[in-house]
Amino acid sequence: MEGEIGLIVEATRQASRFLIRDFFELENLQTLSRNTLSYSQRSCMKILQVLQERLGKYFKTIIFDNKDLQNLNFTDTAILVETIDGFANLTRSLPFFSIMITILKIKNDQVIAEKSVMNFPALGEIYYVEKGRGAWLERYNTNLPGALRLRVSGVDNIENAIGTTNIDTSKIAKLVPNLRIYDSYTYSLAQLIAGKLDIAIIKPNEIANLGCKLFIEEAVGAFYENNKTIIASNIPLRDKIKHIIDSI
Repeated sequence: MEGEIGLIVEATRQASRFLIRDFFELENLQTLSRNTLSYSQRSCMKILQVLQERLGKYFKTIIFDNKDLQNLNFTDTAILVETIDGFANLTRSLPFFSIMITILKIKNDQVIAEKSVMNFPALGEIYYVEKGRGAWLERYNTNLPGALRLRVSGVDNIENAIGTTNIDTSKIAKLVPNLRIYDSYTYSLAQLIAGKLDIAIIKPNEIANLGCKLFIEEAVGAFYENNKTIIASNIPLRDKIKHIIDSI
């Protein structure tokens, strides 16, 4: 990993080093039946502070809040930061949470997502993507070297497909009988682009929306958006789901 992706990955790793310690401490707090919310909130504040410091050395425009997107004004590069997705999982010492950072660029007077990174500290996994260069996975807690190229699955039958979502499951279950719930749209996305799950119906925070779409496209997936909900899969499955939803 080089260039801007390398800088972002290093920033997320620096920000999450203490988080691993906090993650295991949260396991102890669970067994003692203590309230883990305030402890987790302090962890997130430390992540925010480290990211501000590390990213601020290299980038001028850094956005941490959805509200700031409304007044986003930059001339070259902007950084969008989802400090922690899957916060509820962190409070229960479940490993399905991540830091997500997306790089926006202005090209031909249009704002595009050019690069994005998802770091899952408790899993030791980093997913990264660059427009036109594919989506990749690196594991930093194993002895396996190098990066793995990611692609969505080839399952094209809804009955055999396994899906995932972070929204109202009663509605989704009618469309996708086999469903997995992680309470983290980034982890659902990671499972989709790695080909482990076949359909993702997710509603990301606005600050991560463009990054999610970039990961899907570069993993040779397809999506469409309905009321800020992204329905993603391979092309045949995406089209079948869209046809069902449109007919309801």
